[in-house]
Amino acid sequence: MKVGINITGLAKVQKELAALSGPRLQAAMASTFGQVAGAVAKEVKGEMAKPSVFDRPKPYTLRSVRWELGADGTSVNIAPTYLGRGAAGAGGQKIDPQQFLLAQAFGGSRKLKRSELTLRRAGILPAGWFTSIPKVPFPGSEDGHGNIRGPFMVQLLSYFQAFGEKGFRKNMGAKRKAKLANAGLTDDGKKIIRGVEYVVSYGKAAGAAQGSYNHLAPGIWARSGVNGGQLKPVLMFIRPPNYKIRLDMQRIAERVQPGALFEKWLRGNIRDEYRAQVKASGTV
Repeated sequence: MKVGINITGLAKVQKELAALSGPRLQAAMASTFGQVAGAVAKEVKGEMAKPSVFDRPKPYTLRSVRWELGADGTSVNIAPTYLGRGAAGAGGQKIDPQQFLLAQAFGGSRKLKRSELTLRRAGILPAGWFTSIPKVPFPGSEDGHGNIRGPFMVQLLSYFQAFGEKGFRKNMGAKRKAKLANAGLTDDGKKIIRGVEYVVSYGKAAGAAQGSYNHLAPGIWARSGVNGGQLKPVLMFIRPPNYKIRLDMQRIAERVQPGALFEKWLRGNIRDEYRAQVKASGTV
């Protein structure tokens, strides 16, 4: 979101403005830009936090709203920004928030998550498809914000040996898979999976030759119970989602009226800097 500022309405502070030194005027301008940007960013965060806009947004997403002064010096850019260190959770679930919030602000599709890229490179996620958490999340998989927990995603990627080179230490070998499955026999000699095994379905359209579970909806499924007969969805494969506009930046700007705020606060900051300059010079 780019907020342009027309610097007008300074007639009431002409005396102070004329007397201000260059650095003092720059300080007044910088303070005003910061105040206006802060007000707009606060409104954006408030809008994002509404249940009607986003479903349980992560604190990370809300904190990502940042601002910077435009190169022309007469505008301020307010946008969700990648927070750098600590922003990417385990399994690479977090991406630059600007990538997925742009779809919410302007509509259209989002970019792939890192986990989706990893699954695609490993040949698990078909080209042109995305992932989505099922309506009823698999136990222990959901983070409380409608996403797969980082450690759980790491387990999935490890299970399907999706991490880089063959033999990479994060990739799960046969022994670890067996331990995760905790398989045994029932009293009547049937196989029972007390833990979990993960299987992939590519759906009916893909053809049975690509897997034994293609009667299921496309995605990753958890298999457990006697003869592995209990199947629960873990991570679904879906066609590219098309987002409707939810975050209406124009409406936010109309509500905040940044231009009017800028004029008001700039006059106040010019007066403050003028008083500070007079005090520093020792004159009246």
